[in-house]
Amino acid sequence: MRSVLSVVRNRLRERANQDLTTYRELQAKLAGVPRYRPGFVTAGNWQLHYPDAASLLSAFDVVVVKRWNDFLCDQKAPVILDGGANIGISAIHYKQLFPDAVITSFEPDPRACDLLRRNLAANNIRDVEIVEKALWTSNGRTNFFSEGADANRIVGEHDVIEQLTSLTPTAKHCDVETVRLADHLASTRFDLLKLDIEGAEADVIVDCGDTLRNVNNLVIEFHLTNSRPHGLARTLQTLADQEFHVSVCSYGPWVDLLHQTANTPKIEFDQYLLISAWRHPL
Repeated sequence: MRSVLSVVRNRLRERANQDLTTYRELQAKLAGVPRYRPGFVTAGNWQLHYPDAASLLSAFDVVVVKRWNDFLCDQKAPVILDGGANIGISAIHYKQLFPDAVITSFEPDPRACDLLRRNLAANNIRDVEIVEKALWTSNGRTNFFSEGADANRIVGEHDVIEQLTSLTPTAKHCDVETVRLADHLASTRFDLLKLDIEGAEADVIVDCGDTLRNVNNLVIEFHLTNSRPHGLARTLQTLADQEFHVSVCSYGPWVDLLHQTANTPKIEFDQYLLISAWRHPL
């Protein structure tokens, strides 16, 4: 186990400078590109189709440069569930770290899922399973807000969807298929569960309950609305009940008593929290 973890740590260190160089190349090539203008860019050993330059740079910074979704694993072929795969940056990054990884990527947004398929192919990745469905608490169909970037999400109320679609010219209202995450976790053990599902994470995690026993590591981009903290409380309680070690970090604009968020319509959430959970200290 120690030798495998040593290899992973060394691989992370070796890639750090290369990934930062690639990110700076992306920044230079995408400087000045307007929001929501689709395109294609190459940098380093990456080839990426994207719907929005700003969201591409943000995801690459968090996932590849800062490595906030990385994990240590003693398996040569870790089993990873990539929830909210978007255009594939996480899946490509994990395959670079663990070439033999078994990855299932869930992405319900039709536009993002098309780019996910194209990006995996462009980067010579053929063995990632793609599921064009939204992770949820039941199997069925639901209303979905498609931003045209990375803020795509399940939205239950029609008036909320209409409000959101008025905020960006590329937004669409569509109907997507849902799949219950708990059913997937019940029958398979996962080395990593990564969730970036734009506000659905609290309901989904609570619904998973005891099936989380089959997850060794979990990373959640938690989308917090400050006036509705119940979802965060329920999420943390569920992780505690399942005996995870838990860390909560915040990124994005700082929020405190002197810097409170305004209750105005916007696509963004009030805060973005990184919740990391693991079973055994390494």
